[in-house]
Parts: sequence; structure tokens; C-alpha cells
Amino acid sequence: MKKRISALFLLLLITLLLVGCMSKGSAATVEGMYKAALNREADHLSKIFSQVDGYDDYYLSEIMNNLTSDVMDANGIENMNIKEIERKHLNLEAIEDFDDEFGSNWELVAVQMDVNYFYVWVLKEVSGNYFIVYAEDFDKEEFEELLK
Repeated sequence: MKKRISALFLLLLITLLLVGCMSKGSAATVEGMYKAALNREADHLSKIFSQVDGYDDYYLSEIMNNLTSDVMDANGIENMNIKEIERKHLNLEAIEDFDDEFGSNWELVAVQMDVNYFYVWVLKEVSGNYFIVYAEDFDKEEFEELLK
């Protein structure tokens, strides 16, 4: 019983952190990315992914299909819980790792695909526009390790 209550409390805490951390720019870019995939807007997606190391438009169709599939699996973008995770909610080791890899000008956006599965997008702002620079999926336990 205690484990069940603890698990529910932890899930509630994660949800509250995600809900309380939304930023218009980077989170809106990730939401727009999913919308662009649904609408088959290849040029828009290509621009968003243009800053990823090794990105090639050759993979754009596959990316578009994967993103569309994610939206369909979640029964719509509105069910994906797309939120920015501010630095102050991350543990120090995660911040240092992201700083080492991407410099200090990065933002993290989490997408909760289901109760136990998250997708994390790293974005950088350049001249007022946000670009994806990295993405990785996490199970619930791995995602919790990123947080304080």
C-alpha cells in the first residue's frame, strides 16, 4: 500500500513539475514540430532539425512518420504533455552534462508519451528561433534521475 501511495505521489510530483515549467518558445517549437509532421510540412521540420549534428534531409520522411506516429499513439498533441523543464528542476550532474555538450544556451522540453515513457528534446535559440539539437527517450526512472 505504501509503495502504491509513493508511486502515485511521485507521478503527481512529476506532472506538477511538467505543468509548472512551461515556456512559450521552446515548448511551442516542439508542439509546432509535431503539428508540422501531422500536416506534412517538410520545410518547417527541416528548419527545426537543421542544427542537429549530422542531420540530413534524407531522413526527413522517416522523422515525419515517427513524429506523426507519436501523436497518433497519444491520441493527439493535446495529450502529449509538452513542457519545458527549467534548469532549476534538473540535478546538477544533468545540467553539467548538457552544458558540456551544448554550451550554456540550451533549453529542455519533455514530452510525456505515457505514464512510463518520456521523450526529451534539447533546443537552442538562435536569433529568436528555436532549433532541435538533440533528442533522447527515457523511461520513467531515467527521467526522474534528470530531476532534482
